[in-house]
Amino acid sequence: MAAEIFDGLILREETYSETGKRLIVLAKGIGKITLTARGAKSAKSPLAAPTQLFSYSSFSAYRNRNFYNAVAGDLIESFYDIRIDFEKMSYASVISEITEKSIPEGIESDEILHLVLITFAVLSGTDFPPRLASVIFQIKLLGLLGFMAESGKCTVCGKNLDQEKKFFSSRAGGVICGGCSLKINGGMPLIEGTAKAIDFVLSNNGKKMFAFNVSEEVLKQLETVMWVYIRNHISPSLNSVNFIKKLNFNM
Repeated sequence: MAAEIFDGLILREETYSETGKRLIVLAKGIGKITLTARGAKSAKSPLAAPTQLFSYSSFSAYRNRNFYNAVAGDLIESFYDIRIDFEKMSYASVISEITEKSIPEGIESDEILHLVLITFAVLSGTDFPPRLASVIFQIKLLGLLGFMAESGKCTVCGKNLDQEKKFFSSRAGGVICGGCSLKINGGMPLIEGTAKAIDFVLSNNGKKMFAFNVSEEVLKQLETVMWVYIRNHISPSLNSVNFIKKLNFNM
């Protein structure tokens, strides 16, 4: 049986045997996989560099029934600046955990892989605020997964909201008008900047998604809205988010 060659991003790592690693990898053309790398914890191992957390690498691996065994690897991009900055690393962990929990094993997810790589490139190579980068990633991810639409129309009745006060409802699954907010007896009034930020991210791609900034008030509301979406559609609890909250990173 010939080895398979693929590129992949390391989303999570854990110890496997005394010197090995078990990795969760988002692989191009394949999707989320489990990859074991024997000896990768040794600094002298050729697998040490390509198997570091958040790294994007090319692997040669043999496929077993439920996982892959790496036999060779070459580092493509280390995103080194993420790992040496505690705040960047913390938000990169949020991005990785949400990504891991949002897609099933072995389903090609190249659009999501591209999104994570762009976000990591912004985190690693610029001074863009990590909190906002994480929120932008979440908005775009939910859009790709079909859980979030632009806020131009009410999710419930379809009414045009260009000149209307907008509300967010987790029960309705999106942005709604004032009338529907009264009917369902709930809805968070959205700051205009929050709705504009969501629409901007959903309507743009690549690094252009990160071509804006917001006030602290808008950022906090974006975090609240995104966390409701994540909790309802992806996972009720994220270890990385709980960790950031304990560190008081304003999340």
